[in-house]
Amino acid sequence: MTYRLSISPTGSDDPDLDRSLVAAVERVRVDLAAGDLACLTVAGDGAELVVLQDEAERIAAGADDVLVLGIGGSSLAAQTLVALAPGQRGPVRQHLFDNIDPQTWADMLGGLQPERTHVLAVSKSGGTAETLCQTLLAVDWLTAAGCTLSEHLTVISEPGPRPLRDFAEAAGARVLDHAPDIGGRFSALSLAGLLPALLAGLDASAVRQGAVAVIDGLLRDGLQSPVALGARSLVGHERRGIAVQVVMPYADRLGALARWWSQIWGESLGKDGKGSTPFAATGVTDQHSQLQL
Repeated sequence: MTYRLSISPTGSDDPDLDRSLVAAVERVRVDLAAGDLACLTVAGDGAELVVLQDEAERIAAGADDVLVLGIGGSSLAAQTLVALAPGQRGPVRQHLFDNIDPQTWADMLGGLQPERTHVLAVSKSGGTAETLCQTLLAVDWLTAAGCTLSEHLTVISEPGPRPLRDFAEAAGARVLDHAPDIGGRFSALSLAGLLPALLAGLDASAVRQGAVAVIDGLLRDGLQSPVALGARSLVGHERRGIAVQVVMPYADRLGALARWWSQIWGESLGKDGKGSTPFAATGVTDQHSQLQL
């Protein structure tokens, strides 16, 4: 992958910025070696993929449709990966909900058969209000049709006393552990992102191998890697007072990627009134609207 500065070369000739980037790359190298970046080191965990494949096969064996419930990174990462699967080549149809619009919810459930539907609820904390609400509504829908939760509900939450986890365990539903050291917004390479990816027919191993290739490229190429070049450009713009960052994919399948990036960027860097504003756009649509500003 190449990174081009053909629109604006801001930050390309800043010795101070280069020194900061060298230090940042080295910090990543040290943290990876120490195992302190679990959201990235998980990409090398091959044993977990076997477990994930078994879980995907278990869910698909009893369902034609899967409702994936979550919000923020617990949903957007999965949406991004599922959108990459060409056509409907997975063993099930997936419906990913991260909003709580009652009309959308009613319309979707009205077209599904509860006895052939599996619910996958994802919340690292197990206390996210929106996900709890979605799950309780789905449970009411399933139980009203006589479905047993042990066969129709799977929950992903970190270990310990958690409202969602406690509810699922009491109901006899399947509960999977969300890694405590991986934040929800960074969970794409963990089971929260890869279980929906597998259900969509994607090769989870290839997804992780792609992540490893990007990480290795950063450590190998340093300041010439796309990661460092992108960081240099973005910081350079921020120093000039350019406070809006835009991601505008032209492929419809990358629309979810732009929304996920916006969530990661805003939630990670938008602290104490500081940081730049992420803007997710769609080409060519926004080329003829927002791009005019």
